Amino acid sequence: MSFWKKIFAKDGSSADENTAAAAEQEREEKAKLRNADALKFDGLRLLQAGYAEPALNSLARSIELHPEFESRYYYAEALTRLGRNAEAIELYQSLAEEAPEHISLNLALLALLVAEERYEEAEQRLGIAAALSLEEAEEASLRLYEAMLATGTAQYERAIVAADRALELRKDMPRAALYKAKSLLQLGRADEAEAWVESMRTQFPEEERFPLYAAEAALCQKEPEKAERALRDAIEIDPFNEEAHLRLATLLSGQNRTEEAVSLLKPFVDEERATVRIKQQLAALYRVQGNESGAEAVEATISEEDLAETDGRADFNNLYTGGLY
Repeated sequence: MSFWKKIFAKDGSSADENTAAAAEQEREEKAKLRNADALKFDGLRLLQAGYAEPALNSLARSIELHPEFESRYYYAEALTRLGRNAEAIELYQSLAEEAPEHISLNLALLALLVAEERYEEAEQRLGIAAALSLEEAEEASLRLYEAMLATGTAQYERAIVAADRALELRKDMPRAALYKAKSLLQLGRADEAEAWVESMRTQFPEEERFPLYAAEAALCQKEPEKAERALRDAIEIDPFNEEAHLRLATLLSGQNRTEEAVSLLKPFVDEERATVRIKQQLAALYRVQGNESGAEAVEATISEEDLAETDGRADFNNLYTGGLY
């Protein structure tokens, strides 16, 4: 073979090798994208089925292969389901920089900021979301979050307006109705709150928080019998409703019906499903009866970890402050 022939043959071989390497790299890249998609959709299916932890793991593997927007969005949702709100907020904020007009992202971020009581940031996000072209259902969610934000910042009139707007847009939104009830009570408009709650109890008969607010309205109007009936209604709807039991026990004890109050709470302890607050209130009731040994026996079942979770305090006078029970 001549010198020139050898040179050209070598060049042709190199070109073939380069083409083959490029083709192999392209195949590997396509396979990686297919695997990333498969993991993403596995994660989404797990998330929809309620398995947030394995969903998070699957989505993390997908993101390692291909960190696309959709996978990271679902990852943020999985974080939210697991209660890892701070991480979810950070990721949503990053995604919002990439897609500032993404409606469901803005609403999800707004909801988390309100839940974490980051009200100044929530107010800013509310303004951003409100400027988008929202469908009625989306605006209903926005106004619900506004009602939550307004309630959390003691803007009760604003909360009522926002809740009314949410319900105007979407009738089946009991949370909006609950925030309106809470705001009416905070404004001292117990008669309006009572009328509102009664109308909502008809519309949402399975929602036990409406009887709780009905009881609060009755107590504000100095009608303990009506309050007792409402609390028993709440317990009938949900026999494990802690707030209803605690509030009713407080009411009964205040009427010198301590034995009834004890009988109300004791089954929780006997069946080993009592929270720290129930145990603490039961111990306090035993002491009212002069039953120190009973009180000490109940208190002995409260661990240090339990106390740490509740700051070791039992506050039965402010059961209705903060969130919606």
